[in-house]
Amino acid sequence: MPFITEEIWSKLPQRSTLLINAPWPAPTPLAGAGEEPLAFADPAAEAQIAVIQSVTSAIREIQNRYPAAKGKPVTLQPRDAAMQATIAHSHLIIEALTAAPIAANDPAAQKPADAATALLPDVQIFIGGVIDKAVELKKLHKTRDDLVKNITSNRNKLGNEAFVAKAPAPVVRGLRDQLARQEQELAAVESNIAELAA
Repeated sequence: MPFITEEIWSKLPQRSTLLINAPWPAPTPLAGAGEEPLAFADPAAEAQIAVIQSVTSAIREIQNRYPAAKGKPVTLQPRDAAMQATIAHSHLIIEALTAAPIAANDPAAQKPADAATALLPDVQIFIGGVIDKAVELKKLHKTRDDLVKNITSNRNKLGNEAFVAKAPAPVVRGLRDQLARQEQELAAVESNIAELAA
């Protein structure tokens, strides 16, 4: 789909020609490296793309679940200032991909009334005025039950001294990280349940 590729190319900085006329990129070996590694790796760009993908997918999922959400303003509540900055640098792409304006991008952003919600590890996403409270509460309760089940399982594993002693360190570390994320998500779900039930 060359027309899409050209559109993406035109959004990159310092691009004055069409992609079809641009020279093929020349490989740039990393300083002091051997023959293989090239200086095309950009972990920061990869992290930004991952955020764009996850946020865009979550907004589209809300829009698919609730047709009334299409085109409505989106409120983003990032976990911290770093995630807020990443979203700020990506907001034009997210808005273009979702056909929805980002009304707020702030860790202290207020959840709109009757908002459909998507809970990601690093950001909560809200689109206001689109949900049936009873239906949403039912979904949130199911999400909470699943999280409680997974949290209990992970706590039991990590509380088992024999397991912790025998398991490889990366596995134990991964479980601890997973548990921390699940606990954060559970707190967010319970907060949303309390707001809807009020």
